[in-house]
Amino acid sequence: MRIPHILTAVGTSAAALMLTATTATAVSSEVDLGTASPIPGGNSEICAEGGWYTGNDSHRTIACFMKSGDWFHVVDQDADGYAAVALWQVQDARGTVVRQGSVWNNSGYSTHRYKNKDLPEGYDLSIRACVGHWNGGNISIVKEACSAWKEGTT
Repeated sequence: MRIPHILTAVGTSAAALMLTATTATAVSSEVDLGTASPIPGGNSEICAEGGWYTGNDSHRTIACFMKSGDWFHVVDQDADGYAAVALWQVQDARGTVVRQGSVWNNSGYSTHRYKNKDLPEGYDLSIRACVGHWNGGNISIVKEACSAWKEGTT
């Protein structure tokens, strides 16, 4: 009875292949709280403005990425009780997300917070500015207050 052994081997191989495919595509989200230490000199290459429009050409959140050194910069521009958040994704040449995360500024109105990341060079980067709630790390994003994704490279 060789057929049951062959079917068992084929079934086991197929299950292992499916498990490998699903775990390979799962990307965990990195959550970072920005710090007050400033970024080194240079200009941000990608910036997004989000949150609800507050008038006078301002938005509640500005989220920027500086390619030189892989720095994120998040600014809270409204005393509204919400945290300012930068959401980001790094995609490979096929468009597959290989890293993603958020950088939070929960320090209040008119504060700037920074986070240095070590991202792979030459990949596509998307960033968007949002508002959210940071309750001791129990976080939630207000999706309807997020900007459109801005594109660039690492």
